[in-house]
Amino acid sequence: MCLMGGEMIRKTTIKKAATKPATKQGSAVAASPSKSTTGLSDKKRRNMIAEAAYYRAEAYQFETEEMDDWLWAESKIAHQLNTITDDERAR
Repeated sequence: MCLMGGEMIRKTTIKKAATKPATKQGSAVAASPSKSTTGLSDKKRRNMIAEAAYYRAEAYQFETEEMDDWLWAESKIAHQLNTITDDERAR
């Protein structure tokens, strides 16, 4: 087990997520951070989210919904990446 963001998380296998449908231009949906703002490729970011979701599911003995684990992990990773980016800007 591992602590992440003050919460106990666990490692589980994550099913490959279905690809999201393309959004229309002008959509209210926010785009995910790109490599230019975080310094990470989309693949690396997705792997980080998958790992965090796995650990969270494991911590809850795989009794949580996969989507809930994924969304939680996505939020935590986005926060971590934004914090890192903000710290770099302050330098």
